[in-house]
Amino acid sequence: MTAADPSLIDLDRRGYTVVRGFLSDDEVKTLVEDYDASATDRAGRASPFGRRAPESSATKAVYQTYPAFPIPRAMLEMLTPKLEAFTASVRARTSLKSDLLTYGLYFDSNHLEYDWHQDTESFYRYQNPYHGLNLWIPIRKPIAEKTNLCVVPFDTLQARDPQARQLVNSGSRNFRVRDGKTLVAQGFSATEDEPASFVLSCDIEEIKDCPSLAAGDMLVTREDIIHRTQDGETHRLSVSFRVQPSTSVVTRKTFAATAHGHKLVNMLNDFTLYGRIMEAFRDRAEMTVGELQRYLTGEIPTEAMSPSKFLAGLLSFRKQEGLISPGAITLTDLVGTPCSCAACLPFYTALADCGLAT
Repeated sequence: MTAADPSLIDLDRRGYTVVRGFLSDDEVKTLVEDYDASATDRAGRASPFGRRAPESSATKAVYQTYPAFPIPRAMLEMLTPKLEAFTASVRARTSLKSDLLTYGLYFDSNHLEYDWHQDTESFYRYQNPYHGLNLWIPIRKPIAEKTNLCVVPFDTLQARDPQARQLVNSGSRNFRVRDGKTLVAQGFSATEDEPASFVLSCDIEEIKDCPSLAAGDMLVTREDIIHRTQDGETHRLSVSFRVQPSTSVVTRKTFAATAHGHKLVNMLNDFTLYGRIMEAFRDRAEMTVGELQRYLTGEIPTEAMSPSKFLAGLLSFRKQEGLISPGAITLTDLVGTPCSCAACLPFYTALADCGLAT
């Protein structure tokens, strides 16, 4: 497929499309060599729900829930013209407004598998995943038919169950197939005892698509797409470029509306980054994604953040936005009903240490 191909409209209809040979062999080689050259610096700094990297490390993992590492500025600048030309074609042929390259990541599968989910971080940060793009490209992939990403086509899913419409422009959800149906729950990952928010009447495994990609091929998805790792049978290295709509508006009220323990856990796990968002909203109720990105990149400096300071600020925001009563001071006031899954429980001890009663 080329950038002018009509199948770009699948982004609106299905939520994804495939571009064969998007990166040249030389571009793939350059990215792989850059990643391999930094192996010593990355050693031991990321694992699933793993250790936080030292704050002094310039290339620490962007996410703490899986091994992902930022692509250096020089590599991004090398590819920016090609990425911008492609996203311009997307804007011309679809309703999507993605025009701002926000970051790029190396994603090393290292034989790991992730179950069905909608992405979390972009949903919490930018609040408009329908118009966000994930340009996902394997750059080291021994077998084209293995260790791809499986996706659920939105048009097929909504034809099977119309209530799936509420998953469009949504994020931070996980999906479990049981007895021919699909349980939908909050958060990136789930445990068996976590209650479902609602149940789809179909089995998403039956309607999934797992496009086979070789190194340099690109899977383009909206950031609200439901997806999982195909398998963990091979060691695959990929890059992911995230593009947002610069004029889309983000609000303090949505940022503060935690509503579920998973969101607070995610924020506390990277309180430095979410602290920048908090500082951006300190004196205003809304801004554009383009304005927010200046805070996230450090172009606009922000004050140092700590977990207790972040929690105090979040509580203040929830009061300002009328989400809780002025006298509220408990954990429940921050997150609603606390989640009891194994991933979240350790964080509630830390919350109690910050002075919040349950």
